[in-house]
Formats: sequence, structure tokens, C-alpha cells
Amino acid sequence: MSGAGVNEAAQGPGRAVEPDPGLPRRRLLLAGAGLLSAAGLGAAVREVSGPDGARPRTAAKLQTPARRPAAAGTSATATPEPPARRTAIWQARVAVPRPQRMTAAGGVVYVAGDQGLYWTPDARGVLQALNAREGSHLWTHTVPMGRPGTVFSDPPGMAAGPGYVVYFAANDLACLRASDGVTVWRAPSPLTVNLAAGPDAVYAVQETLFALSSGHGARLWSLAVDAGTMSYPLLADGVIYVPGYSTHSNSSVMLAIRASDGVKLWESPGGGGGWLASDGTTVCAVSGLRDAVQITGNGGPFPSQMWTYQASDGKLLYRSTFNAGYGPVAMTAGMAFGLNAGNRHTPAGLHAVDPGNGRTVWTHPGASAAPAAARGRVYTVGPAGDLIALDASEGTLVWKCPIRFTLGPVVVGDTVLICDNTTIHAVPA
Repeated sequence: MSGAGVNEAAQGPGRAVEPDPGLPRRRLLLAGAGLLSAAGLGAAVREVSGPDGARPRTAAKLQTPARRPAAAGTSATATPEPPARRTAIWQARVAVPRPQRMTAAGGVVYVAGDQGLYWTPDARGVLQALNAREGSHLWTHTVPMGRPGTVFSDPPGMAAGPGYVVYFAANDLACLRASDGVTVWRAPSPLTVNLAAGPDAVYAVQETLFALSSGHGARLWSLAVDAGTMSYPLLADGVIYVPGYSTHSNSSVMLAIRASDGVKLWESPGGGGGWLASDGTTVCAVSGLRDAVQITGNGGPFPSQMWTYQASDGKLLYRSTFNAGYGPVAMTAGMAFGLNAGNRHTPAGLHAVDPGNGRTVWTHPGASAAPAAARGRVYTVGPAGDLIALDASEGTLVWKCPIRFTLGPVVVGDTVLICDNTTIHAVPA
């Protein structure tokens, strides 16, 4: 991603900004669960050397044994070549006691969470920034949470876009400079933890969709979309997609809104809040609750329906049955990839779906983590609990990495990032 930096000519970093009087001030208490790690509030980086180095490892071919005459009625079977194995090219200690979210933008990795303490004077929301190239610690931002008169958000909201700022919603909504964590502006009460970041604005939805300037936090525009509490906006190619509700049809809808001025581009039947993904041509949505109310680490009950739309005009391409069992989705190479809980008709695992007609192209059994997809590969958790990479077109196993994790995968350039509650591991893609 690329984008313009923050304009601080008129607004110096750290200056507080009063929220727009038209913005809602809701107290948020989003249920979540996670593990309290033993990590302290410091970060240590350790370079990892191994046979892979920074390049993908190529598996050595097995030595072909001497040929023997085949017995009558039998045929020789080729020995399959094992998949390549990956090791981390760097590891970094996490400075967030209970990490709950991870993302990356502009060469920076962000991990957000808290201390696992509730309604105590010592409760803090924590955001850590690390260099995505080698894992060095850049800065850590903490904010009091859960004290009388403040809002407690669990898990905290976070969004980082192509601009050089990151947004953190704990007991307030803060815009922080990516290079050093200095506060650019702060709204005393968060709009929501449901955020999407663009080069010049952050988009927050809580019934109404708001666009706030990344430079000073002022409201640029707003649009009533009647979005549910768990509706997350998706920003792709200058368009915001968000599940909403139409009072005219008295039903849930999918909305496409131009990010620059808030003009509604199209409205199409939808399934309410859930997971969204887009490859620029097609939008894929899975209706149901978002991961903010599920177990941290991609667990929890799966939503049901999958919906796909033509991004240009909102034409509904496919809608699965109501109890299809789909979960988090990702898109690449013209395909949609979603977890499926499985039933007597559908095998459990990662499904590659043709978004035009809903046909399952391939299935990888045993996959159990929300997938990430980029440049023709899909990354998830394999049956053994390790990180695996699959070919997007065929579903074949490209490589595996024997590291168990609770956050991720997140793809950054030619690296896949995962977190095991105490350590971030960077694995060559």
C-alpha cells in the first residue's frame, strides 16, 4: 500500500481535538476472550538463522531407489515429494500482555490488546509498533481503560492504512504517528472500534458511517446506514463496503459508498454484519457475528451465509443456503476462500469458492484459522496446527512452518506474520 502522510502544518502532534457534536458517544463493551501471556512490557528482537534464510526453501528430491522388476499384477508408484518447510527469518517479543489484534501497513507491524485486567485502576490498553522488515521495536502506546467515567472496549479497535498514521480505539479514539507513536489527535470518546483506514481519513461505523480527517480528526462527512454493532467497514479501491439495514425494504443490505465524499454508489440485498473481503472485482461477505465477539485467535462459532457481489454495480452473484457454515473469508486470484464448519453435506476445512456461482473448487480439510490470501497463495492453519501455504488455484500444499499461533496470518509484502501470544514470527511467503 502507499499513501500520503499526515498534514501537520496547522495541527501539531499531540494536540487534542474535540469530537464533532454530531458524533455518537456510546459506551462499548464488546465481549472477547484471550490468553494472558507472561510477556513483560518490553520488546526483545532475536534474529533466527536457519537453512531457509530469507529465501523460500526448496525441498530436496528423494533419491530414487534402484529399480526392481515389478511383480505380476502390480505397478510402480512414484514416491511423493514432501512439501517445503519454512522457518522464521526473525522473531520479536510482544510488548502487549494480552494481544488480540494484529495488522501491518507502511512497513510497520501493529499489535493491539490489553493487560487482561477489567475495571481496575491499573487496566491499560496497549498498542505496540515494530519494524516489519526485521522486527525491531519502534514504540509502545498505553492508555487507561475501564476507570469510572471512561469507556471500556474489549478487544480495542485498531486500523492502519496507506497513510503514515495508525488508529487505536480503547477508552478513546486516538490517531498516532506511525514513526514514533506521537498522538496527532484524540477524540475523548470513541465512535466505535469498527474502523477502516484510508490515506487521508479513518472510517468508523456505529449505525452511521463517519469519515474523520487523518490530519486533525474533524468530520468530513457522515451517512446513515443503520449498521449493526458488529458491522465492520471494508475499504477497497476508494469504495467503502459495509453491511447495513434498509428501512424501505425492511431487510439487511450491502452498501457501497464512495470514500471521498460519502455518496452511496449501490445497495444490494445482504445478510447483515459479518466478514468482508474484496479483490477489486468482486465483494464477498459472510453474514453473522464478527470476530470481535468470538474467542481471540480465530475461534468461535461460524456465521452461516456467503454472499458475493459484482463490485462495480452491486449485482448479487451468489447467495449460499442459510446454514452453509462459512466463517472468515479472503480473496485472491479471482477466488474466495472461507472456513467452513462442515455438516453432513459439506466437509469441514478451508473452501475455495468460485464467487460467480458459489461452486466449491477445492477443499483443504483440517484448516482452522481465518485465511489470508495474496498473490495466488492462501495461508491458514493446517491439521497439525502449524502455518501452511496453499496454491490458490489448486489447493495443493506449497509449504508448511511448524509454529503454532493465535493471531494471524497477516501478509506483508513477501512475509507472513503470525503471533503466538508472546512472540511475533516472520515467515517467508
